[in-house]
Amino acid sequence: MRLQEWTYLAGVFCLVACYDNLSRRRTTTVTQSTTFKSDTDFWYNATLAIDGLTNTSDSYCSHTGTDQAIAWLQVDLGAYYSIHSVKLFYRNEEGIWRPYRFRQFFLDVSGVPVTESITLNRTRCFTDNTSAPEVPPDVISIPCQHTARYVIVETTYDAPEDDPVKGPILELCEIEIYGCEIGKYGDYCISCQGCQTCNIESGKCVCNNTHYGPTCSNECSDKCTMKSCSDETGFCVFGCRSGYYGNRCNIACYACQSGCDRITGECIGDCPVGMYGFSCDRNCNNYCRNGCEKISGLCNECVSGKMGNFCNTTCGDDCVYGCNRTTGNCTERPEWYDDRPLDTEVRYNSFPNSIFILYIVVAFLFMSLTVNVFTVTWIVCPNRFKRREKSNKGCGDSSINSTSIIRQSTVYETADDNTGYHELAYISGSSHYDEFQGDYLDPCSM
Repeated sequence: MRLQEWTYLAGVFCLVACYDNLSRRRTTTVTQSTTFKSDTDFWYNATLAIDGLTNTSDSYCSHTGTDQAIAWLQVDLGAYYSIHSVKLFYRNEEGIWRPYRFRQFFLDVSGVPVTESITLNRTRCFTDNTSAPEVPPDVISIPCQHTARYVIVETTYDAPEDDPVKGPILELCEIEIYGCEIGKYGDYCISCQGCQTCNIESGKCVCNNTHYGPTCSNECSDKCTMKSCSDETGFCVFGCRSGYYGNRCNIACYACQSGCDRITGECIGDCPVGMYGFSCDRNCNNYCRNGCEKISGLCNECVSGKMGNFCNTTCGDDCVYGCNRTTGNCTERPEWYDDRPLDTEVRYNSFPNSIFILYIVVAFLFMSLTVNVFTVTWIVCPNRFKRREKSNKGCGDSSINSTSIIRQSTVYETADDNTGYHELAYISGSSHYDEFQGDYLDPCSM
């Protein structure tokens, strides 16, 4: 059966069960990189590729120009559509022309036109890897289930059979793009159930990158990087934000300084000082100094007075300056404060407090002594204070008169002539001391 007959039967079949041929919509346009003009002034325009005629003879095909670095043909659907597949008809005239120029072409879809995009920004549906002298088939059906606006056929292959003509050339006779409007699926393009977009074959909802679930009603975790997750499982696609782990990044590892492993939750790097454990969520012993080992919790150092791997054993009572962490042997007194052993730091740190307390005790004792002296003096010599008060009242601020001073000197000068002192146990008459006391202590009575 001839190709035209098969094409007709296929067309009849598609009337009852087939995706729409989006190329035949009135909003669809087509362009190509350059257009070849024959010697008879026939232009092989790009529109020949969407006229609905699948004849692969030369005059039914579009044709790009020669001596170019690249050749492409682009179909603009005018809007985004859910594409199912693309069918290409390439020039082939049996016994006259083989599709050798069709080698190593590729098919892309995109949301941006070919003149504004590069291949890295497109979605690749197919790449031909045929090498000379082999040729690819002239009719190819390519699965391409994507949502896009532009369908691009492109090549940079320079066929050796064209020598001396240089550059890649495309000769597409027809391009058929099958699919549905967005939100529809299946052979009859029926509406998706419970979602805005769905798989064009199964009708299963296709979520955007921030939702997941059968009807795309579940939001991806905001702990996911870029809040992006799998539309089926909800697992974060690009990892977790710092401080979280798990498939959905919903488990916190807030104690980790540098984040944690996304799957296991193990902290990356060291724990904060004073913490240890797989997730840095356990406290080191209070007697550890400078933290402890990340996994085991063994102390890096001990404070003064403690020993052991976890610094939970107290040094002996006779260890005034601490002890060796491993052996428990007492540490000798340091000769210089700055050269002290590490395990005596706490004792030295307490010295300023001890000195301060000592100063307070000494000050208290001095004040107590002063008060006691004053009190005793007041009790023993009350008359002296009374006389002084009387002196202040009677004599004002005047000094002791000269007569008193003379009498005092007379007493001392005659002390040696007194014959009243005959024995140590007996005093004859009044003593010079009594005369002196009487004259001196009552100066105002003169």
